[in-house]
Amino acid sequence: MDVREFAGRAQQAADTVAERGAADGINAAARSFRRFVLKELSNGESAPGQPPARRSGALSDSVTVDEAAPGGVTATAKCGPHIVYAAIQEHGGTIHAHPGPARGIAHFGHAARGIREHDDKWRHSLSWIQDGERRFAMHVTLPARPYMRPAHDWAKAGGVEPAAKDAVHRLVTEALDGG
Repeated sequence: MDVREFAGRAQQAADTVAERGAADGINAAARSFRRFVLKELSNGESAPGQPPARRSGALSDSVTVDEAAPGGVTATAKCGPHIVYAAIQEHGGTIHAHPGPARGIAHFGHAARGIREHDDKWRHSLSWIQDGERRFAMHVTLPARPYMRPAHDWAKAGGVEPAAKDAVHRLVTEALDGG
């Protein structure tokens, strides 16, 4: 390769990085961030203060990356959960029942045992199974089970940088190799 060919490839690499470098780098960083978040979600039980346990997979499935489009020297990608209970898992809080009859009274056989929908004792919407028994409550307080905060701390400490650097390095290498 002569000097002019090298100069042409170097210019192509610079143009490619200017066009796609920011987006490719930040998108790789966002995907790396997502992988960290998904690893934080445990498969067993979770104690208060620990990331939530994976039950149905809905929380982890809701953690998505909105990728940046190529076309400039700056780019923004977003990564986060998109399910209604994501915030209460992260920060904790109290869930209050909505007024009205309990959901599934007939389904769970309460009507057959003399419990009626108009009975104030059963006018709630919160129901879950704990220790093999169906539980009912007017409110439930959940402790914080952070899973995004540890990922944010990891990213802030440089955890996503290798992925971003690798993505930009691939662009430069492809351009210099004539790709």
